[in-house]
Amino acid sequence: GGGGGGGDVPPIPGIVKILLLAGLILAGIFASAYRVDAGAKGVVQRFGAFVKEVDPGLNWRIPLVDKVSIVRVDLSQEFDTQNEMLTGDANIISVSLNVQYRHATAKDYVFNVRGPDETLQEVTDAAIRAVVGKYKLEEIQRGERDTVANETQELLQTNLDRYGTGIIIDTLNLNETEFPVQVQEAAQDVIKAARDKERFILQAE
Repeated sequence: GGGGGGGDVPPIPGIVKILLLAGLILAGIFASAYRVDAGAKGVVQRFGAFVKEVDPGLNWRIPLVDKVSIVRVDLSQEFDTQNEMLTGDANIISVSLNVQYRHATAKDYVFNVRGPDETLQEVTDAAIRAVVGKYKLEEIQRGERDTVANETQELLQTNLDRYGTGIIIDTLNLNETEFPVQVQEAAQDVIKAARDKERFILQAE
């Protein structure tokens, strides 16, 4: 009669089943939990669509379904840019700017513009060109630097808001205004002539 049922798989003990289930639950918890640091916001996407914006602390997501982008909203960042452009009286000038900014609205920063930091650079260059184009060379060099900086910041912020970038400009400083090498000598002659004219007028009075 050799009915050797030796090939049967022994049943898994109940304690092992419990341990396996507990392990799966713990793995799910670890995959679901994430932390948003102080000064940041979490932007939750589900299948590419916005779900919610979450505050700092421990938060939960659906594993493999939800994507979370962490955006620092309190951190001031900065960049420098320098470009040649035309003044209102058709002179060439090289303008150097320092821009300090924050990602103030996390949802807009993540969703509304592809490459928002690159967009910031482009919009900044367009804004300073537009403002410099309103002023004469001598005005920029001698008396209107703060006005140019303030107008540029206002125009820049207006355009960033229009594009919905979520970026706030904290400060914009006009560092230097120089002449390209090829026009430097001629431009200096123009400014010297203007100063001589003013001096002559004052002496005549």
